[in-house]
Amino acid sequence: MVQSLERAFGLLELLDSLEDGGGVGLSQLGKELGLKLPTVHNILKTLVKLGYVEQDRASGKYLLSGKAALLGSRGKALKSLSEAGEYFARRVNAATGESVVLACYSCGMWRTLLHIDSQQPLAARGDLNYTENLYISATGRSILATLPEKDLKAYVARRGLPGEDWEGVGSEGALLAELAAMRERKLSLRRLGHVVALASPVLAPRRGLHAALGLYMPAVRFNPETEKSFARCLVDNAAALAAVLEN
Repeated sequence: MVQSLERAFGLLELLDSLEDGGGVGLSQLGKELGLKLPTVHNILKTLVKLGYVEQDRASGKYLLSGKAALLGSRGKALKSLSEAGEYFARRVNAATGESVVLACYSCGMWRTLLHIDSQQPLAARGDLNYTENLYISATGRSILATLPEKDLKAYVARRGLPGEDWEGVGSEGALLAELAAMRERKLSLRRLGHVVALASPVLAPRRGLHAALGLYMPAVRFNPETEKSFARCLVDNAAALAAVLEN
C-alpha cells in the first residue's frame, strides 16, 4: 500500500514537471517512472477517478486537474532546480569532460532531472531514470546522507539495509557511519565494476528540495589527481546551485 501511494504521488509530481499544457502520454510516463505500462495505467485510472488527473479525450494524454493545483508547488521547485541546475551541470561537464547527472528525491523516489553525456571516446553510460533504491548510486547516497533524521529512519525502515547494494555496509551502525562521513566531506564516491561515480548534495531546505549533482567515469581515468579536482568541482558547483535556489 505504501509503495502504491509513493508511486501515485511520484506520478503526480512527474506530470506537474513535464506537462506543458497538452498533457503527457502513457508511454512517456512509463519510461520516466521506470514502471510497466499496466502499472502506470492503473495508477492513472485511480487518480482520474479521484479527480486529481484528467485525460484529454482527443489525444488520450494525461494532465493535472485543477484539484491538483495545491500539489504543484513541488513540481515548480523541481522545474527551478532543473533550469538552474543545467548551467552548473554543464560547467562540471566542461571542466571534467565526464558524464554529469542532476538527480532529486521526492515521495520516496530517486529521479534523474538532467543528464549530460561525456564526449570522450571511452565514456561511462547510464540509463537509470527513476528508482526507489537510493543505495545504488552516488547521487542517491549523497541525498540519503542529507535527509532529516526522521526521513532517514523512515526510509531505512521501509527499504531495509543496503545488503549487496552497498559493499561493507552490513549493519545500521555501518550505514550511519558512512552517511556521517559523506555529510562531513559533502561528497559520496561509488565504484561499480569499471565505473567510478562521485556526487555532492544540493542543499536547498527552504525549497523543500533533496538533490545531488554527480558525475561518473571509466575507472581507468580515475586517480588521486582526478579524484581531488573532480570532487572540488562538484562540491563548489553543487554549493553554488544551492545558493541560487535559496536566494
